[in-house]
Amino acid sequence: TWQPIDSLSLTLDAFQIKVKDRITISERIGGQDLTDYIEQTFGIQGVDSVNFFTNAVDTSTKGVDLVATWARAFGESALKVTGAFSYNKTEIDHVAPTPPELAALGFDDVLFGVEERNTLTDASPHTKGILTTSWDAPHWGALARLTRYGSAVRVFNFGGGFEPRQEYGAKFQLDLSGQWKPTEHLQFEIGANNILDEYPDLSSDDINYAGNFPYDVLSPIGFNGAYYYARASYTF
Repeated sequence: TWQPIDSLSLTLDAFQIKVKDRITISERIGGQDLTDYIEQTFGIQGVDSVNFFTNAVDTSTKGVDLVATWARAFGESALKVTGAFSYNKTEIDHVAPTPPELAALGFDDVLFGVEERNTLTDASPHTKGILTTSWDAPHWGALARLTRYGSAVRVFNFGGGFEPRQEYGAKFQLDLSGQWKPTEHLQFEIGANNILDEYPDLSSDDINYAGNFPYDVLSPIGFNGAYYYARASYTF
């Protein structure tokens, strides 16, 4: 941490996190051999594919968080500007071998395969930046927040060696809100999240499931567009 002047402060955090036996979802396991095995072993018919929770992987995550805050009072009002930037990257340290029961059915790399490796390492942006400006007065307040999500890569495994890959570009999201406080206990607020109505990049035909999933479900900006709200609160 560093505070060169009264109105400015800087904070830098660096971290490394190791997780052993991390809980993940296995790859989807399917095929006639599996269907026959489940029917013969458990008496359950018509199972096309399965996946399950497993503690099959060890990971290491390294990153930094940088925050700069400038604040200044103007009479009874106060202006505050905060900039934040974060970077993190996860790597796979170890993956448990496929159990012999599954290997005997011809399955390999099923505990932690292509899709789940991608989910942990590259499916979420490695970088995120936030610039927030807030103004607070006895009866009024306002906030503006601009967020930048970095690019991300998604990889899928549909079997038979078909593993489509797509990179989703960086996106900006702008949130705005305003408050009116007629009394010490009563507050009215109007605002909008993602007021510019930004959407993720469209998924390619290879991974949008015949158009049923036009946007990737893991996109941090979401796929609902702009959201507007108004609320009143009373504290006592």
